[in-house]
Amino acid sequence: MSAWTEYTSPDGRAYYYNRETRVTSWEKPDELKTPQERASVWKEYAKDGKPYWYNTATKKSTWTRPVELVPASTAPAPAPAPAPVPVPVPVPVPVSVPASVPVPVPAVVPALATEPVKPGPQSAVSNSQQPYQPKKTNRLEFRTAEEAEKAFMDMLHAHGVTGNWTWQQTVRTVSKDPMYHALRSAQERRDAFDRYIDRTLEKEREERRQRQKKQREDFNAMMSTLAISEYTRFSKVAKVAANHPAMQAVERESDQMRLFDEYMDEYRHKLKEERRKTKTKQMQEVAEFLSQVTISTKWEDMKKKLVERFQDSLMPVVRSDDQRVPLDTLRLQTDASAVDPEAGLTMLDLIEVFERAMSEAEQRDSEQRRREKEAMFREERIRRDRFRELLRENKAKITPVMTWKEFFPLIRTDPRYTEMLGQSGSTPLELFWDEVELLNEDVYHDRKKLEAIMRDRGFRVLIDTPLSEVEKFARDHTTVAMDNLTYIHEQLVLKAVRRKEEEEERNERHRRRLLDDFKYALYYLDPPISADTTWEAVQAKVYALPEFKDVGDEKACRATFDQVVDRMKEKVQQKKRRQESLEAEARKRSRSPAVGGSATESRSTKPRTEEDYSSELEEGEMPM
Repeated sequence: MSAWTEYTSPDGRAYYYNRETRVTSWEKPDELKTPQERASVWKEYAKDGKPYWYNTATKKSTWTRPVELVPASTAPAPAPAPAPVPVPVPVPVPVSVPASVPVPVPAVVPALATEPVKPGPQSAVSNSQQPYQPKKTNRLEFRTAEEAEKAFMDMLHAHGVTGNWTWQQTVRTVSKDPMYHALRSAQERRDAFDRYIDRTLEKEREERRQRQKKQREDFNAMMSTLAISEYTRFSKVAKVAANHPAMQAVERESDQMRLFDEYMDEYRHKLKEERRKTKTKQMQEVAEFLSQVTISTKWEDMKKKLVERFQDSLMPVVRSDDQRVPLDTLRLQTDASAVDPEAGLTMLDLIEVFERAMSEAEQRDSEQRRREKEAMFREERIRRDRFRELLRENKAKITPVMTWKEFFPLIRTDPRYTEMLGQSGSTPLELFWDEVELLNEDVYHDRKKLEAIMRDRGFRVLIDTPLSEVEKFARDHTTVAMDNLTYIHEQLVLKAVRRKEEEEERNERHRRRLLDDFKYALYYLDPPISADTTWEAVQAKVYALPEFKDVGDEKACRATFDQVVDRMKEKVQQKKRRQESLEAEARKRSRSPAVGGSATESRSTKPRTEEDYSSELEEGEMPM
């Protein structure tokens, strides 16, 4: 459907008005031109309301309407010329029109205005409101199928076919119109109808969207003028703005409520965003004010300063008495200067900013301590390096066996030593021992190298091996440092002493085992020895014992024999004393009557036998 509408001025001239752009033109728009006019090389223009025609091929203008544009009913018969093959479409022929008279059919049916037209001359309004009258014809001719389809759709539009029409309803309404047969087959007409319906529905949807958009804009403009708050309900707005054109333009109450909710959601979101931005800015100002707090600052001391400094930034409900505003006070959108009771900072906000400021202060303090500690570590490391340099200067005086007591007098007054006192980390004593340890490692490696060569050469250092022999061997067979030979010789001699001591200890343990075996053999002599047995009495038997021969030391064996005899004599004395004690106890019990005696007491008073004392024998000792 074209937005252009043709009108006639009071002086009889035609002009054209566009409903969408609200533009008026004397020139005929392309949308209203017939296919012949669009295909013609002649273009119609107007100057001061008077039409003239311009030929795009010859570049000439004329005030007289060209013959090609003169209607067939008034134009003279043209000379025979090649013409496009017509598309004959049989249509019903009215009785009043002779069948032999050809009537040209206009290619474009003027569109009917569906919206209120722009006020103009009375003649224009009356022409646009005349009902559609189909022109009578018996033959339809179109240059292309597109022109035929357009004529068909224009006919549908002229009959007022809308998007909710069915094909059957449309056929009943337009089947008698000659333009109904502009398309040859029923399938072509049905396909064109479907495309027409799709376009019409899309146009209706677009018009509906535009209408709803206009209603929303008008409704929002109305809402912006009302004295409402973020808590206003629809019932109040419906009562206050019942007679407002924007409210009346929305017919259904559900649509009114929907537009109201959309506006209020946007208004609340905008108000919330304004409060958030204001609060963020105010908290930044508080944070800047607290940027210099220290870790020793207390909240009680800072609270009063913050309240006094940021009184205007606090929520009205927590301000001082002269500035306090009740929380139930409403902020109206029409009063921009009104106090917002929900905007501003609370005491919790101040505490939150204070806590962040204290956290930052702690971080600054920790960072400062860390830097100071690193600086102190660097200074202490420099001092240790200077003391190591002092040790290197005295390296020639330090020996692998030197003690701190011997080295201390050499450095006690040196500043490189005194500045080390009291600092953390390695002490001068530990650094000195590190240096001595390095010297000992050199001695150790040289000793290992020298010992390996000695084993290969069969050279063995004994307790009495002099240093000169070791030095001679080292010069002849290895390249160890001669300065370390003294310490190497001492260590080798110490190792020889330890070897000898270990060998003597092994021999002594072996000798004690042999004597133990000899002592066990004495208990099994036949006849057994007793406390009265003498060495001479058993000498022959003892000499025959293999254990005696293994010991090979008669003096040691006799001493062992004497120990065995002494032990037997001691056992005899112990037995005699126990027997006397038991007899005395028995006599004592016989003089006093037994009361409530028991089996336990009878067992306890029973004299002990030899077997009772067998557990008291030494290992390998025979009972007497």
